[in-house]
Amino acid sequence: MQENNIENPGFVKTIEYLKKRFTELDNNYKLPDNKHAESCLNIAVEVAGLLISEGGKPYIIAIDGKKIDSINTEAISPARYEGKVEWGRHLVCANDGIVYDPMIGEPVALEEYVQSAFTKPVDATVRVAQDAMEEFLSR
Repeated sequence: MQENNIENPGFVKTIEYLKKRFTELDNNYKLPDNKHAESCLNIAVEVAGLLISEGGKPYIIAIDGKKIDSINTEAISPARYEGKVEWGRHLVCANDGIVYDPMIGEPVALEEYVQSAFTKPVDATVRVAQDAMEEFLSR
């Protein structure tokens, strides 16, 4: 079995998907109609399915801005879109501490992702754990 790390992830189909979608997401994370936004949850689910098919054990992480108070968080803005896009939350798929987000286009360590993918530091929380992923995907 191949070692799964950033230098040699072993997830060929997943990496191809990230690269393809990276280019497609150049349009400020919008669909080709330029009216509607892509769904980060749908993308995370697609990535999870690919990782599972290649022997991975993925999980889904919620990315949120820093807490303002007990209810509210700051909006998050992906660095890639230079302030043109803001979200309340972003969902990504990860495997073994590595984030697979086509917005970035390549696997990146979670620690680096939370520090560099957005214009401000963000919080990351597992929302769908590894052991619940297959059941989640079957819904």
